[in-house]
Amino acid sequence: MALMERYSFTKMARLFKAISLSVLGGILAGISGWRPEFEPTLPLPGPFVAVLALACTMVLVSVLRRVGSPIKIMLGLALFCLALAYAGVV
Repeated sequence: MALMERYSFTKMARLFKAISLSVLGGILAGISGWRPEFEPTLPLPGPFVAVLALACTMVLVSVLRRVGSPIKIMLGLALFCLALAYAGVV
């Protein structure tokens, strides 16, 4: 127990959660404008994609703070993506 308190694993776990959500937000922002053939559906300028990735990251971090469970967020994102695919948007 002293080892865990000494290295503050809970603080590191929170940090890794935020980092993983940041990476996931960037991936989602980058993939959302691409077809399976890896051609962009809309010509998006680089700064717009960066701002979109930052916005997705901030939204996911705020949801993580409210919900507190990355698994619930991932399941919610999966359902959201399935709904978009079913609607024909993606």
